[in-house]
Amino acid sequence: MRLKAVQPYLRGEEMFLANYSAGVSDLPLPAMVYFMEAARGGGLFRRRRALRHYHLAASRTTAG
Repeated sequence: MRLKAVQPYLRGEEMFLANYSAGVSDLPLPAMVYFMEAARGGGLFRRRRALRHYHLAASRTTAG
């Protein structure tokens, strides 16, 4: 639905990029665009394994 919302602003554009990430990546954007142009593809999905860090903490309140 979000991509449909921007469709009127993309008329006449050959390509547009969308990001569904909640993070930052060091993917080589020029290489990805070149790959899409060479493949004449309709879409490209690139997945990278996310680094996950979990921290657990417990506390106990004592009456005193």
